Amino acid sequence: KYADPQSGNNSMSHLAGKAAFPLVGWASNVPAGEFPTLKMKNVASVMAFHITNNQDKDIIVNGIDVIAPDPVQGQVAVDFTTADVVSVSGGYKFTQMTVSDGTPIKTGEKGIFYMGVLPFTAEAGTELVVYVNVTIDGKTVKQKFVKNMTESVSFNSGCIKAINVSYT
Repeated sequence: KYADPQSGNNSMSHLAGKAAFPLVGWASNVPAGEFPTLKMKNVASVMAFHITNNQDKDIIVNGIDVIAPDPVQGQVAVDFTTADVVSVSGGYKFTQMTVSDGTPIKTGEKGIFYMGVLPFTAEAGTELVVYVNVTIDGKTVKQKFVKNMTESVSFNSGCIKAINVSYT
């Protein structure tokens, strides 16, 4: 489950700080008398949900749930021979995030919501299922979106991948 809620629309502040995503770095062939210099890399990948309001009432996004074809939450290990971050011991194909202090998204406008996940590749022929939880006129509503992968899409370690959602 996602560690911290996103505070408001378009905020990336929950992706940094003490409860944020781990970094990894290493150096090889460093002479014994020298201090190593490490190039750090983010372990997690980030999904950036660009949610456009295409209906006639304002919406307030309260959270997003994702069901992926591969694990998006769990433990990872680093393969230091290839510099790849790989998931270990299964993991979970479901994850969710909440949004606190979201502001209304007016008709035709969009908000961006960021979710950290394990690196993975959604292969062609698989589905990414996204539930967007919103408040409309004081009522909580959940809308399901199914993204059919017509080609493989990689959610790489240290990268942000945009996912466009049209809320109707």
